[in-house]
Amino acid sequence: MRTVGSLWLAVVLLMLLLVAMASATAYESIHGTQQALTVFYKSWWFELLLVLLGVNVLAAMMARFPFTRRQIGFAVTHTSILVILIGAWITKQWGIDGQVSIVEGQTASAFQVSQECLTVQQGSERGRASLDLDPSLAGALHAVDLPQSPVLTCGGVQARIVRYLPDSQESTQVLDDNPEQRTAVEVVITTSDQEMIRWVFADEKPEEAGEVAIKLRLVDDRGALVRWLAERAASQPASKGTVKIVCKGQSYEVPLERCTTQPAAVGSTGYQVKVLRYLPHAVVGKDHELDNASSQPVNPAIEAEIIGPNGSSRRLAFARFPDFQSMHGSQPDQDLKLFFVTPAQAAVPIEVVAAMYGELGVRFSPEEGKAATTELTAGKSVKTPWPGVTFAIRQRFDHARSEQTAVPIEPAREEATPAILVAVTIQGRERNLWLRKGDVRSLAADGATYQFTFADKSSPLGFNLTLDRFRIGRYPGTERPRSFESQVTFFDPAAGRQQSQVMSMNRPATHGGYTFYQSSYHQGPGGKYTSVLSLSWDPGEPIVFIGYLSMLAGMIWVVALRVIDRRKGKLPDSGVRTPEGEP
Repeated sequence: MRTVGSLWLAVVLLMLLLVAMASATAYESIHGTQQALTVFYKSWWFELLLVLLGVNVLAAMMARFPFTRRQIGFAVTHTSILVILIGAWITKQWGIDGQVSIVEGQTASAFQVSQECLTVQQGSERGRASLDLDPSLAGALHAVDLPQSPVLTCGGVQARIVRYLPDSQESTQVLDDNPEQRTAVEVVITTSDQEMIRWVFADEKPEEAGEVAIKLRLVDDRGALVRWLAERAASQPASKGTVKIVCKGQSYEVPLERCTTQPAAVGSTGYQVKVLRYLPHAVVGKDHELDNASSQPVNPAIEAEIIGPNGSSRRLAFARFPDFQSMHGSQPDQDLKLFFVTPAQAAVPIEVVAAMYGELGVRFSPEEGKAATTELTAGKSVKTPWPGVTFAIRQRFDHARSEQTAVPIEPAREEATPAILVAVTIQGRERNLWLRKGDVRSLAADGATYQFTFADKSSPLGFNLTLDRFRIGRYPGTERPRSFESQVTFFDPAAGRQQSQVMSMNRPATHGGYTFYQSSYHQGPGGKYTSVLSLSWDPGEPIVFIGYLSMLAGMIWVVALRVIDRRKGKLPDSGVRTPEGEP
């Protein structure tokens, strides 16, 4: 007993704990809090060190029992250590940590706990089943396979988690198992320094591969494909577009090329128009300025100057969004409106044609010059009119189906997005379903719709929480946030009582046994703020607090005895009897 409770063992354990905590602090600064919790504070060896420390303290007390008056301080101090460890264990077992995200003006009655959960729900209000994930997975460092995971049953669906990713990014996978016919091709465009791979589905909006738009069209048979290939190469449209001006209800059109180099008269209205910039692929660039991303007519727009009797004004016009100016209130003169009209049948740069029995052809339509057509063989590259660029069809699916998947990110980021692979069995047939945290996916079976959700588990508060107002304090003369606070109202329906409180970063609020902390915020659509509140319920906190107070009392007792002994002329004595040979 004396060996287990010896001072040298206590020193060794304390030194190991100090080294572990110092290492955890350094590790957290590099890898983040979640990883530090997993590798250090929630690890089995760290908990073992705490258990051994508790056993050492208890053994030291039992070896010196019964206590003399001079040993009361020793007994109280060591008992306090045990009380603190017990309080911490109670918090670990039954404590609650959660989060409430609430929009300004709305009410919440539940919170999300730090427990990841898979939920399957049949219909809107029918069957519902959920499965809690192993808490240790939340801090995993690498992807984890779960071959023996429990089976979740809801209606006619069975689901089990077969893989867990601590961090992930979204990806798309195309499979050839669609019950309905749907053709898609995987195209590969190779340049001198990169390879671009895209899936293109038939009769859909042209898919962009880099700066090139690609379209897939189906024909009935090989004869139709041959006729299409034999068509005379078409020239590009004579004009890139027309500038249309509506003045007092009357329309006037000016070719783009005519008003690019110099102003062009707008009929007999007395106005002139000059196009300052033509943007075939308009995008919002740096500093929220409009910029051009490519030479392809993906999002045609113009910036024009309208010159009239009373001065001039600059305006923007988008071919695909003719109401853009009126929606944003930037038409200074409502009697004079500017539009940009592009040719309705502009050629797609790359158009692939697929016949019913696997034959393929492609037409390349460069911006300048005539189009070129050629027959394709899957897996074989062909040259394009663009220098140094080749084109190929890697594979073709006639029953294509796109599916959202997740790929791992290692090492996991601080703001990680975990993902799970769920094996779903419907009518004896199994299929895989990827869910990233926060995703809601739906599957249909036997005339019913099943919703699969991967998120933190929801738990009722027991009362209502309303965010009345959210305020942000900013540094003078800047938009940089200095502080933020939430004014909330707690309402207990059973008691009919309500209470208003204001919480900020350094001022928590308490209600119903929970402590609420202002954690963060974000601004959503319409300018409304969402306040993110952290909450906790710590049943071990009073026990730990008592342990701290009693430890302080025990230390004061020991110091007081030493002072009394010195005043009486006695030698300093700790009042603790140690075994022979031990300092």
